[in-house]
Amino acid sequence: MGRVKPPHTFQNKKMKTIIRYLVRNSKGEYQSAYSTKLGNDNAFKYATLTAREIFGAIYSVDNNGDEKEIVSFPKPEPKKKKQKIAQESI
Repeated sequence: MGRVKPPHTFQNKKMKTIIRYLVRNSKGEYQSAYSTKLGNDNAFKYATLTAREIFGAIYSVDNNGDEKEIVSFPKPEPKKKKQKIAQESI
């Protein structure tokens, strides 16, 4: 016979549904939000465009109001400029 889980694991287990995507900047400040009423793919696409533009992070918000970071777009390190080396003429 298979093992049966205790009944308390079955109670009050509601399925969490993402209702919107939040975009926050690198300081964690709110920038924008996109509802999944736009369609899950569209909402995530718009959030991604915004987050990339401001080097921020996308958070999913479920129907319980819980936020979870999904992806972040950190600001890239500045490229070091190569110093021009003066050439001596012979």
